[in-house]
Amino acid sequence: MLKLKNLHRIDFKNKVILFFYYLLKIFRLRPTRKQKLINELYHHLIFSNGVLVSEDSEKYKVRLFDSKVDLYIRKLPSSDVKVFGQVFRGNEYKKVVDLYRDFFGTTPQYIIDAGGNVGYTSVYFKSIFPKVNLAIIEPSSTNFCMIKKILH
Repeated sequence: MLKLKNLHRIDFKNKVILFFYYLLKIFRLRPTRKQKLINELYHHLIFSNGVLVSEDSEKYKVRLFDSKVDLYIRKLPSSDVKVFGQVFRGNEYKKVVDLYRDFFGTTPQYIIDAGGNVGYTSVYFKSIFPKVNLAIIEPSSTNFCMIKKILH
């Protein structure tokens, strides 16, 4: 039921892809990589309170309702969908935030995101600590371009 109530999070084209994904699963047939990707993205959008804004041949543009930031998620073979899920659906950094608050009780002035990937963790920290200054270190120039696009 949760899956049906949240179809507003994706566009018609991806609803069709998702429909065929579930149809194949019912008949115990193997979905395509694209169908699996859409299913995974859809689940991440549900649990992170996000919506698919647009899509081009290389990436998805999503917006989390709790944020005014547009995030870009590159398509396969990129691992962006998985990283997005770890940060926003899996709340992978919530324990870090909780430990910081328990130990220091204040908002940090600076956070160093070493190995920033495409910036999802920095966006997460910025949503928790809006006034923090971020220092992001990312050796990959393509990933760093994504960081600049997200955090402009």
